[in-house]
Amino acid sequence: MVAPPQGSVYVLMLEPDHVGSVIPVLLLVLVLDRAGRRWFVPVLAFLLVTWALVADQVILITAVLPLILVTVVHGYRRVVAPRRPGSPSGRPTTWFQVVPRFEVALLAAAVAAVIAADRVVAVIRANGGYHVYPVNNQLSYFDALPHNALVTIQGILVLFGANFAGKQVGALAAIGVLHLLGAGLVLWAVCAALRRLGRLAISVQLLTVSVCVTLLAYVLGPNALTAQSSREMAAVLPLGAALAGRMLAGRLRRVRLVPALAAVLAVYLGGLVFYATRPAVPADNQALASWLVSHRLRYGVTTDYWLGNSTTVDSGGQVAVRTVQVGGPGLQLNLWEIDRRWYSPRANVASFAVLPSSGSASWRQTPDGGALVHTFGSPVRVYVLSGYTVLVWHSNLLTHLGP
Repeated sequence: MVAPPQGSVYVLMLEPDHVGSVIPVLLLVLVLDRAGRRWFVPVLAFLLVTWALVADQVILITAVLPLILVTVVHGYRRVVAPRRPGSPSGRPTTWFQVVPRFEVALLAAAVAAVIAADRVVAVIRANGGYHVYPVNNQLSYFDALPHNALVTIQGILVLFGANFAGKQVGALAAIGVLHLLGAGLVLWAVCAALRRLGRLAISVQLLTVSVCVTLLAYVLGPNALTAQSSREMAAVLPLGAALAGRMLAGRLRRVRLVPALAAVLAVYLGGLVFYATRPAVPADNQALASWLVSHRLRYGVTTDYWLGNSTTVDSGGQVAVRTVQVGGPGLQLNLWEIDRRWYSPRANVASFAVLPSSGSASWRQTPDGGALVHTFGSPVRVYVLSGYTVLVWHSNLLTHLGP
C-alpha cells in the first residue's frame, strides 16, 4: 500500500471512490480491537457505518453484511458453547444471562445504520442534494462465472501492483513480480484466519469475513468486466493488508523473514521513487482544453462522460463541458454526478458540442452525432481535430435539452 506501482495508479488514485470508503471500515475494526466489549462500541459502530453508507453503498458488502455474519456466528457460539457436553459448570440460568447482549447490540447497530443512512440520503436528495447510486444486486449467469473468476484474479494482481503480464522483461517487470509477495502474504493471512476463525478476536473475524465477502460478491456480481474494474473490490487491498499485519507479524519474526521482507519493501519504495520522478505526462484532454480556450469556446456539452469532466478540469475552469446523453432520438441530461445549475439556460450559454473522433466515418453517422443534430439542428461550424470533432452553434444549446 505504501508504494503502488504504475499499473495500480489508475485504480487506486484515478478511481479512488471505493478505496476511500474503506476508511470508516478500518476505524470500525480499530474500535472493535481496542475498545473490547464496552457499551459504547455498538454506538460507534452505528455512527461509522452510517457515515460510510451515506457516501457509498458498497459498504453494504464490505462492512454491513460481514458485521452481521460475524455477530450472528459469534453470538451463537457464546450461547451454544456453554451448553456443550463436558463444558464447565456454572452455565447461565436465565434468558438474560444467555442472550449475548454485545453481539445483539452490534447486530442492531448494523441494521439501524442501513435504515438511518437511507433516511439521511433521502433528506439530502429532497433538499436538492445528491442521490447515492445503489449497489447492483444482479447475479451473474453461470456461463459468466469462469470469466469473472479470471478477471478477479487479474484484478487482485492490479490492486497489489503485481500485474506484470504483457510488460517487457526488465527492472519494472521484476518489481511487478516482487509485488506478488504482497498478494501472497494476504492470501496466507486469509487462509490462516479461516483455519482458526472461531478462536479469533471479533475484529480479526470482521477483517477476514469482509475480504471474503467482497471477493465473493465481485465474482458472483456483474462488475467483473476487466482487470481495471477491480475498483469495485478495492477494499481487499487495505483490509487484506491489515489482516496480514495482525495474523503474520509474529510468524514472520519467528521464522526471521523480517529482514528479507524489509529488502523487498525497499525495492517497492525504489520503484515508487522511480515513477514519481518521471516527467509529468500531459492530461488526456489537455490539447482539447487548450484549443477550446484559444478559440473562445467556453461552455459546451458532450455525450462522453469522461471527456466532459476531464476537459473541464484540464482547462483550469476556463472551459466547462457538461455531459448529456442520448435519450430516444434526441438528448437529455446525464444525471450522473452533476449539479442541475450547470444546465440552466438562464445562468449559462452553451454554444458547442464535442464528440470523440469517429475515425474514418462521418460524425453524422454516429448515434451521438445524429442525436446532436436532432436536438440542436445542424451546426454552423465543424472543426475536426486530432481525436475530437467540435461542433458550434449560434444558439444556446441548453434551451433545447429535456429533463
